[in-house]
Amino acid sequence: MGRLAQAAGPALGPAWPGGAVLTRALAREGPGRVRDNACGALARHGGALPPERVVPLVLGALPLGQDLGEEPPVFQYLVGVHGRDPPRLWPHAAELPRACGSVVGSGRLPPELEAGVVGLLREVWGSCPTAFEEGLARLPHSEAARLRQALGQADAPGTC
Repeated sequence: MGRLAQAAGPALGPAWPGGAVLTRALAREGPGRVRDNACGALARHGGALPPERVVPLVLGALPLGQDLGEEPPVFQYLVGVHGRDPPRLWPHAAELPRACGSVVGSGRLPPELEAGVVGLLREVWGSCPTAFEEGLARLPHSEAARLRQALGQADAPGTC
């Protein structure tokens, strides 16, 4: 379903019935392969659904637990949203460390995509330092330390 949406792109529009199916799957499924696949399919939607509907669902499904092959399209989606409209991710600043922390520095993403995720996280941290720090504080110490190191530990005053 996700690859179909990816191929069709924004032409599917918000009335695309697959979006409702994937939204229900993400809401009802516990962690596992089905949820990971639904998250990847939703991320591949190619603009068929508005980001304000998709971003919270994708972030809520992260980190993926079993089907790690879905990570590249999921993080490509988030990097793409950030590239088009960075402030759209600011309301999720406290969630981003948890959602993205497990992949940064893990070697599971292609280097250019990981660089995009790191850039996204740096920008959100710089724009919303208080919320981002709250998210970092909720992580296990080792994961927070790895993420801080990858991000350069510099937090700038921000506007969120």
